[in-house]
Amino acid sequence: MKKEFTVEYQQVLVGMRIRELRKKQGMSQEALALKSGVDRTYITTLEAGTRNMSIVSVSKVCHGLSISLEEFFTSPLFEQLIQDDTDE
Repeated sequence: MKKEFTVEYQQVLVGMRIRELRKKQGMSQEALALKSGVDRTYITTLEAGTRNMSIVSVSKVCHGLSISLEEFFTSPLFEQLIQDDTDE
């Protein structure tokens, strides 16, 4: 039986991943925002899981983190989402 993952749940996972990668690099939200070309409050809402991101926004954040989109989504956080999509 396929699990249903709400948009809100997916937003929280993305936010957790951003925070994880940012902290791993020792970067502040302000520094990530500057490198990504977005406002610091935008990073805050992303990390809180309260904002739905476009692929353009994900790409900007990845650029700020100096990682690829593939690296961003290669995480145990996303494994269940990816596995469920391939089980159909």
